[in-house]
Amino acid sequence: MAPVEPVQQGEEDDDYQFDDFNEGVMKDVKRVQKTQLHNFVTEYSKQLSGISQTLEFAADNYWESCNIPPVSVGLCADDNVTYEQVMMTATPSEQVNKVFLVFASLCEEVRVLKATANETIYPSLLLYGEDCSDVQQDENDSANHEKITKLLPFILELSQFVQRCNDVFSNFMRQLAAVYPGDKSAKKSVLNGVHMVCLLENLSSLLGILLRLDEIIAFNHTLTSHWGLYKRMIKSIIQSPGMFDADVDKVYPLEKWIEKVEGELFDGTIFQDCITMPFENSGTLFLNNKNLRDEFLHGITSLVSKAEGKLPSNEFSAKNSITSMVLLYVLYYQLFRDFDVKFNKRIFEILKKIVGVNLIGPKMWYPPEFILDLVPPAAKSLDKKTMPVIEASRNTAVKDAAGSLPKQIEFFTVAVTQWVMEYESCVTQTSTVVSPITRTPETLDELLDDSKTGVRLDKRLSEDLNSRTKCVIKGLKLARTISSILRTLIPLHADQGVQMGARVALHLLRLVELLKTLQHTFGRMSHHLNKWIAPIVQHLQYSVIGKIKPTLDKIGVKDWQSETGIAVSSLRTVEKLLLSAATNQKLLAIDIIQSYGVQKLRSNFKEEDIAGIFESCNYLSSVLNLNQLVLEACDCMLLQWARACIPVYLGAMLTCKLKPNSSISNVYPTNTGVPLLFSALRDITMWMDKCGQLSPDLRAALEREILADIENSLLKPLCVEIETDLRYSTHVHLKVKDGNPLKQGVVTNDFKPLLQLKPFRFMEHYVNVPERVAMHLNHVFYNLTTITPQDWQAYTAMKFCAQAR
Repeated sequence: MAPVEPVQQGEEDDDYQFDDFNEGVMKDVKRVQKTQLHNFVTEYSKQLSGISQTLEFAADNYWESCNIPPVSVGLCADDNVTYEQVMMTATPSEQVNKVFLVFASLCEEVRVLKATANETIYPSLLLYGEDCSDVQQDENDSANHEKITKLLPFILELSQFVQRCNDVFSNFMRQLAAVYPGDKSAKKSVLNGVHMVCLLENLSSLLGILLRLDEIIAFNHTLTSHWGLYKRMIKSIIQSPGMFDADVDKVYPLEKWIEKVEGELFDGTIFQDCITMPFENSGTLFLNNKNLRDEFLHGITSLVSKAEGKLPSNEFSAKNSITSMVLLYVLYYQLFRDFDVKFNKRIFEILKKIVGVNLIGPKMWYPPEFILDLVPPAAKSLDKKTMPVIEASRNTAVKDAAGSLPKQIEFFTVAVTQWVMEYESCVTQTSTVVSPITRTPETLDELLDDSKTGVRLDKRLSEDLNSRTKCVIKGLKLARTISSILRTLIPLHADQGVQMGARVALHLLRLVELLKTLQHTFGRMSHHLNKWIAPIVQHLQYSVIGKIKPTLDKIGVKDWQSETGIAVSSLRTVEKLLLSAATNQKLLAIDIIQSYGVQKLRSNFKEEDIAGIFESCNYLSSVLNLNQLVLEACDCMLLQWARACIPVYLGAMLTCKLKPNSSISNVYPTNTGVPLLFSALRDITMWMDKCGQLSPDLRAALEREILADIENSLLKPLCVEIETDLRYSTHVHLKVKDGNPLKQGVVTNDFKPLLQLKPFRFMEHYVNVPERVAMHLNHVFYNLTTITPQDWQAYTAMKFCAQAR
């Protein structure tokens, strides 16, 4: 066979010619594809427009429909600069710098421990067992054993966390004893004559972590019960290893660890074990340390005065001061065994003004009983009528709740409405004065020289930024006040064993609506506020510098190694830190260094200037941490233990005893009470997401319960009532006699507001009330028409009547 010669390249291409028919077809295909693509793009644009409108509605009304907002701006960052870089150059004295560095590191450690407890420790301890509230605990011990077994890694982590807290506390106390020595070297101490109240407040925050752990474990009876079952199971395995096919040598270490953990955690003495640890073993003595004792007494007295000044106007802040005061007072007695009858009576006079403190979760903490348990002489010094009066005040607060809540709701409704209008106007309006960030001053002299900057001494600018700052702080204080009422009354009813009536439950959920309205307003207007954060922060920084610098300029320093020179240089460092970007680390450094400098130079400052410095620093910290503070103040996780109020709320809406529109509907015509309530319930799911392996079961149990409440208390009764209403409307021509209560053919309830509710989201489900009612009516009309075809006209009339409405 002759070989086939290959075709040369280009020969075939030269002979090929395009067919006219094929070319026309290709043009038609291109045109059709182009048309289809155009139609697709047009339809896609319409869909994007609809999504954009939906997101715009969600952003305007329900900005927190998900756990994480789609867009958020961090107002306060963490600094990459270490404390060593800041503190070791704060003053000319190396010893003073080391003291600043040590306490800054300890305070930062306390801040980290507090954040860790809030994020990982508290949620798992509080919510353990909440997924089995509808199951009898003694039905299946194996399931309980499995649950506690899954929790063992967390318990090990909790034990290590408590040990870390004890180590930090021990280090903190030794450092305080070193800078406030009790021997003759006290006069040479760098903190001689300086009262560092900020250090004691951080120490009380650390003790507050341990106290909360005790309170949570004592409250969660399910956890302690399951732990006891697991402990008995381990003992049974050791006694009968053959029955369980277990190696005893491997079980013994587990038993020893369980006994150790039970003594550390489950005996309810975490706080007491910490404050009674033996410090003397390391050579540090407290009992005879007069300087440290005076420092503690001064700090406690300052907190007492602060609490007296805040009650009863600012109860939320006063309770924080009272908590720190009580913890330090108990620690003071344990360290020095010093007791003053008059001072103790002064503390109890403050405690009479509050019914209790809600530290976390649904548990109330009562400071009077806490002091009597850990300070034995306090019981003997009190009048016999003191404790009965305090206990009677708690019962009175519960009984008077039904009468006082309506007035409080009326007051807070007006206050929230006024603040929302003021806040919207404040953050959206354009300033008529020069922007404060036109140019960064290079020196402090240039900062205060209006001929160079042209903005620092502008009174109009100062007034404008002051008004914006006060408006933001006012909203935060309002949220804290409402939250304080909720966190007092809900746990108090449970502790006093008083059943919450339907009226009280409805009033409390009204307060939840107001609280969530404040939170949504902050979130909805956040993009307007963000552009003012930098000017406000800079204004607060400059206001502090403006109070410090003139005083420092008047002080002549000849020897920078003297106490005066060191104090002046410390405040100069504060000025430099205020001129830089504000971060959490710098705020803490400013707090410590400023306390030292102002205390040393207190005679050179006016009292109003000192108060203004600390007030501006508090405002600065609040503005920079605004997002976190708002979330904490508006957190409604407490509803996890008040879920019984939700069916009452939905049932009251159905009978029109409670309008579905929120109490400030004139401000938000589309913002209704139901979505606000379910936004509050989403706070529970955010806590559940922090529970690790427990999270799926907890979320599933909550989802089942709430959806069942919606179905049984709102949707089903609403569908039945609307169906009945349509039947009466259709048969109105029958002219029922006057004696019949249905004589007018229609019911008195107006369900139109409920049918105007827009879909709202809970966890993974959307609840659409109008769609649910329409589906029910279509189902009923179809079934009845199928069963009785001769009545099709009546059902058609009912359907037309429903569509018309």
